[in-house]
Amino acid sequence: VVDAAVDPSAFRNEKVIWLGRISLYLFLMFIVIGGVGRLQHSFLKSIQELNKSNHTLNQYNDELVRQLEYTREMENRVVEKEINFKKLFDESNDGIMVCDSEGRIQEANQSVATLLNYPKTFLLGNRATDFVVPDEKRLVNQLALDHIQNAQVRELHLLNKQGNRIPVEVNYSIIYFNEKKSILVTIRDIRERKQTEQKLLHAVIQAEENERSRFAKDLHDDLGPILSSIKMYVQSMRQREDSEEKKELFGQLISTVDDSIKSIRRISYNL
Repeated sequence: VVDAAVDPSAFRNEKVIWLGRISLYLFLMFIVIGGVGRLQHSFLKSIQELNKSNHTLNQYNDELVRQLEYTREMENRVVEKEINFKKLFDESNDGIMVCDSEGRIQEANQSVATLLNYPKTFLLGNRATDFVVPDEKRLVNQLALDHIQNAQVRELHLLNKQGNRIPVEVNYSIIYFNEKKSILVTIRDIRERKQTEQKLLHAVIQAEENERSRFAKDLHDDLGPILSSIKMYVQSMRQREDSEEKKELFGQLISTVDDSIKSIRRISYNL
């Protein structure tokens, strides 16, 4: 049996191969470790950006919540105002109408219907001028929509269902109804005020008549006899030739004139 001798060159080659494998393994490990580090760094950076984006998103979300709460609050206020306006509109003692640009009644409260003695549904769609007395329609027709802002409070007469004239005080203003420019008409029944004015006027006229009657009575009862006496004394003086009698009559005449002056002053003071 011949023992095989170890070949030194084969041993060196095997050693080189193992060293190469170890180097390749270390190189691969270095690459893997380096890649994992970069990957970890990238992952951490992504996490930071994600957190930053999440924070920004939370801020936007909070702002959106605040905006929604504000919008909801404003909507509630609008609804509350609409309810209050509707309540005021329906329960107002004054008549209220909303007319479009052509003067047609779009909405009216119950006070208008009661004033005119028509059903509320009958008023809607009709022109407001249909319920104004014919000789005053021209004044209403002159109130163009663009000039309502300068319109003054006017006194008009309306016709109710029975054809009776009703004195009213009318005020106009511009509003937006159903997103359209419209005319808000406020109507106040002034029949009681007119009756009071008539009573006051009658009382003033009656007082003037009474004052004239009293003045005439004072003139007749006070100045009338005095002036008659003066006339009588003057006529007597013309007929008397005795100077003493004339002197006496003259004194009486002066006294009577003084009385007439006092009466005139008293009457003037009473006026």
